[in-house]
Amino acid sequence: MPMNVPWLKLAVVSLIGLSLLSGCGSTVQVPSTAEIRIIGSDTMLPLNRHLATLFMTTHPSSVVVVEGGGTAVGVDALIDGRAQLCAASRPLQPDEIERLFAQQGTLGIRTLVALDGVAIYVHPDNPVESLGLDQLAGLFDGRLTRWAAVGGDDLAVVPVIRPPTSGTHRFFKNHVLGGGAYSGAARTERRTLDVIQAVAAEPGAIGFGGLAYGGAVRICQVSGNLPDSDALRGGQYPLARYLYLYSAEPPQGLLETFLIWVEGPQAQAGVAEVGLVPLWPEDQA
Repeated sequence: MPMNVPWLKLAVVSLIGLSLLSGCGSTVQVPSTAEIRIIGSDTMLPLNRHLATLFMTTHPSSVVVVEGGGTAVGVDALIDGRAQLCAASRPLQPDEIERLFAQQGTLGIRTLVALDGVAIYVHPDNPVESLGLDQLAGLFDGRLTRWAAVGGDDLAVVPVIRPPTSGTHRFFKNHVLGGGAYSGAARTERRTLDVIQAVAAEPGAIGFGGLAYGGAVRICQVSGNLPDSDALRGGQYPLARYLYLYSAEPPQGLLETFLIWVEGPQAQAGVAEVGLVPLWPEDQA
C-alpha cells in the first residue's frame, strides 16, 4: 500500500463513477442542501464530529449532522438516501457499488480525508512490546491461546473485535487474517470505545481500532513500528489505510463546498488535532 502522498493534492477527490443514466433523475430523496448528514465509520466518528464543528464555525448557516454505526451502516444510508455522505474506513465493495447503482443510478464519488493506522491495543501491564503479522493473526484466529507463545506472561489470550458492520473488522480480517475467520472465542464489541474499555479491564485482552481513539490501553508495535506519522507515510507500519467520504453523485452546493474544504488547511489541521495523519506533510499543504 503506497504511503507517500504528495500527489494527493492533485487527486484527493477521486471520481470512481458518474451517473450512467443520462437525463434521468434519482427517485431517492436526499437531505436538504442546507444540511449535510454524514453516517458511517465508527473509526471516523471523532474526526467527523471535529470537522463538523470546525466547518459550522466558519459556515454558520450550514448544518452538519454526524452519526456512527460502522462503514456498512453508512453505505446503506448512502444507498437509501438517508445520508449525503458515507464515512468509510475502507473502500466500497463491488456488491455495495452494484447496490448503489441499482438504487440511484450512480457508482459513487470518493474523497480521501485522512491517513490512519489500525492500532493494536493491549493492557498496560502486558510486557509484549511488538508483534509480527503472523503472531497477530494467531492471536486473533485462535491458533495462539496463551500470551507466553509470543513472549508474554502465561495468560489466556482474549481477542476483542468489532462487528462485521465495521470497516475496521473487514480491514483487519483481510490484511491480517488473510480473509480467514476470527477465533470463535473472540469477544465482539459494538464501538471502538467499548473495545478499549474491554482491553483495559482484562490483562490478557487484545483489540484493535483507529488512531483517533486512546485511553487506558497501550498501543503495541507491529513489526517493530508504532503507527506514527513517519511510519505511516513511509510504509513501515503494515496496517496503514486511508479514510474516505463517499457521496452518491458529483457534489454541488454546500456539499461541494464542504468536500473542497475537507482537503484544505483548516480541515487537515483538524485531522492532526484528533490524532490522525493529514493527507500530506505540513510543508506541502
